[in-house]
Amino acid sequence: MSKKETPEIGSLISGTLIESDLIYAFSRELERLDKNKLNEVAPFDLDYYLIEEKQVPEGAQVLNDLMNALDELSPPYCYFGANEGDCADFGFWISWETIEEAVKSKELQILDNPPDRLTEGKEFLYYLENNRTLYDSDYNIVWEM
Repeated sequence: MSKKETPEIGSLISGTLIESDLIYAFSRELERLDKNKLNEVAPFDLDYYLIEEKQVPEGAQVLNDLMNALDELSPPYCYFGANEGDCADFGFWISWETIEEAVKSKELQILDNPPDRLTEGKEFLYYLENNRTLYDSDYNIVWEM
């Protein structure tokens, strides 16, 4: 079984809200991450939706379905969608609100130094100067920025 690709945190496409551009970028990313998921979400020929300047009534639904599928593949404590500071910048982004909630519920620990051992099943977010790295309970890097 081949290892699935992981989403990269940051911008996937920016500077456009043209439906065909977004469908193209989102479908290519979903294909890269999980081709089976793309076939579930869009079991039809997407080329129909990719004609520049053409908007079709169901295009918005296709776009929404692609966004939802990508969001489901987001790394922990992240989401897929528009950047909070720029509605024409789409990608995978860290949800600091979700992290705050996870810290409050003690699901996630924020540490200045990696611990010698962790509570079983707990992830931790490690801060080193301006770098942030999320580790799982086995010290594997989940994401970093």
